[in-house]
Amino acid sequence: MKILILGDTDDAEYLASKVSSTGNHKVIAAGALDHETAERLSDYFTRVGPDVVIDATHPFEASISQEAAKACRSLGLDHLLIVHPPWQAMKGDIWSEVRSLAAAADALTQGDHRVYLKVDPRYLPAFAESPPRIWFLIRRGKGAVPQLPLRNCGIVVDDRTPTVAGERKLIETYRITRLICANTGGEPGHAALLAAREMNVPVILVRPPAPPEGERAAGIEDALSWLARKVA
Repeated sequence: MKILILGDTDDAEYLASKVSSTGNHKVIAAGALDHETAERLSDYFTRVGPDVVIDATHPFEASISQEAAKACRSLGLDHLLIVHPPWQAMKGDIWSEVRSLAAAADALTQGDHRVYLKVDPRYLPAFAESPPRIWFLIRRGKGAVPQLPLRNCGIVVDDRTPTVAGERKLIETYRITRLICANTGGEPGHAALLAAREMNVPVILVRPPAPPEGERAAGIEDALSWLARKVA
């Protein structure tokens, strides 16, 4: 079976490695997609000729997922979208939820001076016009660090998987007064949310856009089970 995986996310990379390791499928990783239309994606899918398309794009790239779903429907291709269940507030959480990254920037108050931004780097421009009194903390993996569109910020470079203890130390060391986190679900941002709960740090949680209708997987294992049923 030829499997086309959309996206340049950790989910896309991990799914590609898991599927490739079986030796039973040919995997095509499409990587980053930008401003694609259903028509252009239909042409691409026709050229590549996949049997199934698995969409593992970033949840905030909903327009790409919408167009990919349309393209798959027009071609009669089996299509799966990976959508992690969103994080839910628990006792002790101090959360306010907003509908967009721009709304998160607008929600910062006079008391917010040191803000930990747990959002994908591509969305940092949403905070570029924040008042200069606000200092932002950004955590990045190792490698080249691009110029950031923020007036006042610091960068922690660390490739390790975030842990609650590590995130708690960052919050304490940099005297963080607010956490902004995109509600992508899954595990990557959860350690920061748990640390914020323990330290009574308020959180602005950004809800992603609504995904398209269609078959969905709650994570990689769910997607692998879906694939197994397709070849059974």
